[in-house]
Amino acid sequence: MKVVLDIQAKVNKWSVINLLILLNIIIIGCNRDVVTSVTSTSTNNYFDTTLYDITYLEGTRQGLLGNVGDALKYLDKSLGINPESDAAAYQISQIALLRGDVDNAKKYALLACELDDKNIWYLNNAASIYFQNSQVDSVIVFYEKIVDLYPEREDIKFNLGSMYVENGDYEKAERIFNEFRSKYGENSQVLLALISIYKEKGENEEAESLLKELVEDEPDNTTLLGLLAEHYRATGKTDEAYSIYEKMFKTDPGNNILQLSYIDFLVEQGEYKEVINNLNILLLNENANRDEELMIFARILGEDSLFAEMKDEIILSSLIFRATHKDDPAVVLLVSEVYEKAGKEDEAINILVEYIKLYKDQYYVWESLILKLNEKGRNDELYTYSRDAATKFNRIPLPKLLFALAAIEKEEYDIALNELDKARILVNEQPEYMIQILSMEADIHYRMKNYDESFKTFEEALDVSPGDPALLNNYAYYLSEQDRELKRAERMIRQCLDIESNSTYLDTYAWVLYKSGKYRNAAKVMEGIFRDKQISDPDIIEHYGYIKSKLKDCEGAITLWQSAINIDKSRTYLIKKIQNCLMKQVKY
Repeated sequence: MKVVLDIQAKVNKWSVINLLILLNIIIIGCNRDVVTSVTSTSTNNYFDTTLYDITYLEGTRQGLLGNVGDALKYLDKSLGINPESDAAAYQISQIALLRGDVDNAKKYALLACELDDKNIWYLNNAASIYFQNSQVDSVIVFYEKIVDLYPEREDIKFNLGSMYVENGDYEKAERIFNEFRSKYGENSQVLLALISIYKEKGENEEAESLLKELVEDEPDNTTLLGLLAEHYRATGKTDEAYSIYEKMFKTDPGNNILQLSYIDFLVEQGEYKEVINNLNILLLNENANRDEELMIFARILGEDSLFAEMKDEIILSSLIFRATHKDDPAVVLLVSEVYEKAGKEDEAINILVEYIKLYKDQYYVWESLILKLNEKGRNDELYTYSRDAATKFNRIPLPKLLFALAAIEKEEYDIALNELDKARILVNEQPEYMIQILSMEADIHYRMKNYDESFKTFEEALDVSPGDPALLNNYAYYLSEQDRELKRAERMIRQCLDIESNSTYLDTYAWVLYKSGKYRNAAKVMEGIFRDKQISDPDIIEHYGYIKSKLKDCEGAITLWQSAINIDKSRTYLIKKIQNCLMKQVKY
């Protein structure tokens, strides 16, 4: 039975395709004045019409079958036979657009319009392509041409009015919609368009008057009531907005869009308890839309004062959300973010870990997990999970980069270089990835004491991104560590600080100055770092100790080195430095 149905489906499909091809043949036959195998165009371009017909129709047939590659091949060939085939150019444009090839879609759309500048389908196709590219001026040009040629196409005229609004041509837009209003009376679509114009022009009284008029005609229309409520919100009429929302809840208490608007209003008013109450009502609504609920949570997460005041209640709401969407990865990610923002980092990570144990194919959950582990410095776990993710999702570069990073920290340099090689193949020289790959390779070579190879790789990275602050910082630091090109290192770290300044980059600057013998300048930079905030980075503290020592402030150096040891017990080599400093104090 299944085989019969499959065959029948194929028969039906072929019947439709053959019918469409037959119609194409009929149309071409009707449009041709002379039936010959060779004809000429207005430019005396002679071509074989039979060959053109066969090639064009085969391209059309392949397109209907879904074989877009073959369709393009035949259509392009037909355009080569007859360079003035507007139909072939139009078909190529349509296929290119479906494939996401916007440049060629536009190129052939414009060619079709050039060959036949009065064809409404060609003109509208070009307009739609420019619309997708947000090139409103060009959309307007084509819509204006269509309206001039085909004034009866009021749908295009309406769209033209909307484009005028988007482009800020309010007078032209208002003229069009007032024409519609005169012709069709108080049509809601037209009035809503005029309302949007009045709002854009800041004519709030006119907008409000029209909205009230619409609501009077349809008092139970919650969409219109919602627009009026939002208008009151925007114009500061909060009491009127409250009144409208109450009316809407009586009319349509289960309306999700209404709930979203009302919750947003309550957030604005600082009515945080009511926000949570209404959020929970929305979450427990069986007809609620998950995407809308996610939007509300995103709004709440972005409102720091709301989150600080209602943190525990928001966590509880997120658990209700998860209970009603148990297996949904987007909801799991949301709940993890709620715990993260609440300062419950372990719980945020554990939620993701438990989820991927059950649902191993959800890449974005894996990605969130390994990014959090990297951010929190949990390298052993990062190593394990990024390794698994790099294997499971072997066509995605990020897990490989994070696995390489974790391997570097474990001094497994061969593994790290191998993962970076794989990532390099995947990213196809994309600069945003290549800068990371080259920086990590340079770091690995440095750690392996292959200094020349490291600096050569840094140079490659600079060619890709000369202004990357992290790259400039790392290269300058490593050069200073090897006492190489200290003047260049100072220029690089100054360039880095012009782009971005933080404690790490300032520490590198101080260290380059220290290595250059500019101890007092280095100390001034360090004083600035320690003056601005509490420093807990043992590297920065240790470096400041060396600078203090060079300035013969042994007491200050000893205090700093002891602090570095307390933070990182592995820095036992500093004990010898402390002893030497104590000996100097005794000597002095």
